[in-house]
Amino acid sequence: MLRQARVVDLEKLPAMLQEGSGREYVLTSGFVQCADGAARLCDHARNSGEERLAAAIYERRLERLYRSWNGINWDDSAALLSLDRVEVPFSIRSTFNTVEASVICAGATMPELILVHEHVEAADGGIWGSLVQAMTSFKTHMEMGLRVSERALPEGTPVTIVAEAVSVGEGIALRGPPDTGAPFVISIGDGAAMKRAAEKKASVRQTKRQPSRQNASLLTLFLCCVSSLLSVFLLA
Repeated sequence: MLRQARVVDLEKLPAMLQEGSGREYVLTSGFVQCADGAARLCDHARNSGEERLAAAIYERRLERLYRSWNGINWDDSAALLSLDRVEVPFSIRSTFNTVEASVICAGATMPELILVHEHVEAADGGIWGSLVQAMTSFKTHMEMGLRVSERALPEGTPVTIVAEAVSVGEGIALRGPPDTGAPFVISIGDGAAMKRAAEKKASVRQTKRQPSRQNASLLTLFLCCVSSLLSVFLLA
């Protein structure tokens, strides 16, 4: 069904709709734009001007991090505490900002959001405090901290949309085809490249780092030594 979509530059879309029936199944591209004051501001992520990053779609995930002893090694795991998602109405604008089309997202296949921020807040007493507590109390399950991550569809992100374009008054709207059931897709183009760029350039501040594998190996060795000493002490 996607092959039936007519590839149209957003700049040329108004003229095409005016000359035709006023509706057309198209593939077009533009840059995400929210109405003034409508964008969701990220809690932690910042833009290049060090201002809170504005997004049309925002998702915040909170996870509790754990480390468990399986008898040989420590296994890392995470438990989801909450997942908040906010979507606000948005449009796409052309390269030269001369044409704008509103996007009616109902029923759309949405893009994978970009990771724009992630940090870990250490558990009370710090990570090493948790490890010491586990060793002295013979615990095999430790709470390591809280991971906070933000994913978003920021303003200015280039997107490609396959949708039905319709004339609405003096404007244009992109929506899911109501009659044919043809795919309605919103995509961030090369998602892998966009994700790499976001992870490199986003304001990702690590307040506390998780223990490295080297630390985990040292801890394993230390626990073995403690276990051996306790065995000798109990046998004496």
